[in-house]
Amino acid sequence: MDYTGLGLGSQNGNSGSVILIMNRRSFMKSAGAALVPSALQKSLVAQGSYKPVGDIVDCHFHLWARDKKRFPYQPNPRYAPDYVTTPAQWNRDRVGAGISMGVFVSGAPYEDDHSYLYHCLKESPETIRGVCLINPNENISVRNLESTVAGHNIVGVRLQTSWLWGLDWDSPYLQEFWKRLGELNLVAQVHLEPEWNPQLLRMVDREPGTRVVIDHLGRPRNGNGTDFMLLKEVAGHPHVHMKLSSFQSESNEEPPFLKVQPVVRELVEWFTPKRCVWGGSYKGGMGSAAYLEQVNQARHLLDFLSLEDQRQIFCRTPHRLYELV
Repeated sequence: MDYTGLGLGSQNGNSGSVILIMNRRSFMKSAGAALVPSALQKSLVAQGSYKPVGDIVDCHFHLWARDKKRFPYQPNPRYAPDYVTTPAQWNRDRVGAGISMGVFVSGAPYEDDHSYLYHCLKESPETIRGVCLINPNENISVRNLESTVAGHNIVGVRLQTSWLWGLDWDSPYLQEFWKRLGELNLVAQVHLEPEWNPQLLRMVDREPGTRVVIDHLGRPRNGNGTDFMLLKEVAGHPHVHMKLSSFQSESNEEPPFLKVQPVVRELVEWFTPKRCVWGGSYKGGMGSAAYLEQVNQARHLLDFLSLEDQRQIFCRTPHRLYELV
C-alpha cells in the first residue's frame, strides 16, 4: 500500500515528517553493515550499532505448545502454527537481544481456552506477563472476567474486531466488559481494523478509566485514509496507547520497512513516546541474534527520536502501561 494516500509523511513541513528513501545498497553503505554468515545474510542493521536504551520489554509475542494433545487448538482455526515456542526458548533468545520482560498474547487458535497461557505464565513468572482472549459480547464473560484472570499474571484482554467473535459495538455487555477491565486494572488490547475507529473513539470517550493499547499500528493497510486519520483524535485521550509492531506485514516489504516509516512517525507524534510501546512478534527458533535484529530494525525506524524518547517506548512506557514489576 502506498501510504501517501493516507495523507501521512508530508515532506513540506506541515506534519514534521520527512521520509528518507534509500535503496538496499545505499542503506547498507550508510549503516556500515558488513557481510555476515548465511544465517544472518538478510540483516540490514549491524549488531551493536545503537546505544543501549535499557531493559527492553517486548509487548507482543505468541507462544505455541509442543504438546498439541494437552494444549490443542480449537476446531477449524483461522491459522494453525506448526512450530513450537516455549517459555524456556523465549527466555533463552531474549537474553542476547537485551529484552528483560515480555507480554505473551494468547494466539487466536486457542480462542478462550487459557490452558497454555496459564501454563506459560506459571513456568516463567519473573519475565512473562499474559494477555488472554475472551468473548466480550456475552454477559457470562463480564461475570467470569475476574475469576479468569485472578492469580495468573494476566495484564490484559485482547479484543478482536474482525474475526473470532468480533466486537458487537452496540451490545450493552461490551461496554460493561470494557468498564470492568478498568475496574480490574487490565488493559484492553484492541486488534483494530480502521473501519471501526469511529466506534473505538466513542468507547474511549465513554470509558476513560480503562487503559487501551491499539495493536499493530492500527492496521493502516486495511483501511482508507479517512478512517485511519481518526486515530489522531483517538490519540487525544491520555489512556489510549499505540503498539508499534508488525512492520513487515504493514509495509509488505523486507527490512528496513521504509514504506511504513511515515506511518510510524505520525503515530509517535500523535500518541507521543510516553504512550507508545514496541512489540517484536517473536517467532520460535529465532535465536538471540535474529531476535536482536528485530530490535535493531525497530531502532532504525525510530532513529528520528532522541535516545530518551526511545527509552520511553522500549522500556518505560511498557512498565507504566502494564504495571510491570
